Amino acid sequence: SLAGGYDDNLVAWHLWAGVATAVLCSMTGLLYWRGLRGLYRFTLALTCAALVVASHFGGALTHGSDYLVQYAPRPVRDWLVRSPAPVLKAANQWADQPAFVAAVKPVLDQYCVGCHGPEKSKGRLRLDTFDALLRGGESGPVVMPGNPSQSLLVKRLQLPLTEDEHMPPAGKPQPSADDLALLEWWISAGAKSDQPVGPFKAPPSIND
Repeated sequence: SLAGGYDDNLVAWHLWAGVATAVLCSMTGLLYWRGLRGLYRFTLALTCAALVVASHFGGALTHGSDYLVQYAPRPVRDWLVRSPAPVLKAANQWADQPAFVAAVKPVLDQYCVGCHGPEKSKGRLRLDTFDALLRGGESGPVVMPGNPSQSLLVKRLQLPLTEDEHMPPAGKPQPSADDLALLEWWISAGAKSDQPVGPFKAPPSIND
């Protein structure tokens, strides 16, 4: 936690739930040693509950707040997690939408924000807002407007899956070739937040 990049509220909950678990473990062991089996069983139950809470917040810090339902069936995931509004993809609706909101942000939300969002920001990099995306992180800017080949965001996504610096990490859902083409196209067009999709001359795979 001292390295930064984590949600302070989640860190605090994880810390104090861990302290409570340690204290309850000590009390439970002492009661067992003293032969007070009734109190021992009670504190053992409390210890298990505290452990579950501490582990949950630890998982949220490491894997994102939706880690419990990330691979659940879609109906269960949609019921438990508020999903972002669906992107409008009809040709006549795309044209008037800001390119970042309509096309780029949904890709970042799906594949990147779990590790680079408000609750967890590895390398002090957040990708949940346009300003944060352009600000970059510890390694500097990740987007070079007009130059996708020099943009760290694109470079990391295009690395072989076996490379340590490939993003998203192996085992996580990976963006498709069309997703990568969309990001490259947006950066090539200047990586602006408010310009509508229409004037950008998007490649056919994106318009489809």
